[in-house]
Amino acid sequence: MYNNKLGLFVICFNEIEAIHYSLKSARKIYPNIPIYLNCEGEEHSFDFLQNDIVGININYVEDTFSNVLLLNEENFRDGNNQQYIKIATLALIDRLCKAIPFLNSEYILLHCSDTLIRGTLTIPENTHFLGSRVNNYFFQEINNILVKNGGITVTAFGGCPAIFKTDDFLIAKDKFVSLIDELCYNCYAVFTQDIFMSIMFALIGKEEQFNPDIVECGRNSLWEHTNCPLVHQFRNFYPQRKGKYAINSK
Repeated sequence: MYNNKLGLFVICFNEIEAIHYSLKSARKIYPNIPIYLNCEGEEHSFDFLQNDIVGININYVEDTFSNVLLLNEENFRDGNNQQYIKIATLALIDRLCKAIPFLNSEYILLHCSDTLIRGTLTIPENTHFLGSRVNNYFFQEINNILVKNGGITVTAFGGCPAIFKTDDFLIAKDKFVSLIDELCYNCYAVFTQDIFMSIMFALIGKEEQFNPDIVECGRNSLWEHTNCPLVHQFRNFYPQRKGKYAINSK
């Protein structure tokens, strides 16, 4: 039995202002929710958050993001890239496992620096894995591996931000790790949260459920006027960036 219904597992890199804003917003809605923050690299300090965000656990971890940022379907098997993918994927599993005792929660929200909580979230009874399901495809090679190992196929995915049942994750993680070489060899983006979560839960026969709480800034220009309490792609306070990460950035 867990003490909390929901805990926040937060991942960031150098989005200091964005994280500050998003976690202060979360605290207004959930004054007592446990927050476990992972900061990749030690170049940027988030220690000041301890003064503003009560009950936060701040961890500085290895930067596993830089080596996989430019991977694609053409180069992900080249050189050391397979090793970089495995390092990033296994790091996510390890960090989640380390966070679980602190969060002590039945469900975990996988919260990134472009996630914004602006209202009370709904977690229906018998929920296993909630996401947006905005991508209506998946990788056939990965689906073959899933079925071969007793899982189900993924037909759509969008587990970012994801809300998932802690006990299900603990059941699935060992099976996932046992297949890590095969999974990484057949998909360049296993380490990304939405693909990672879809594989993890499909391995134990749990399909991603559509979460109507989510709205995405990049897909809905009127997102501010919706009633959706969970916002994705909110990057108003990001450092200056180009490409797909520039949505709503300064």
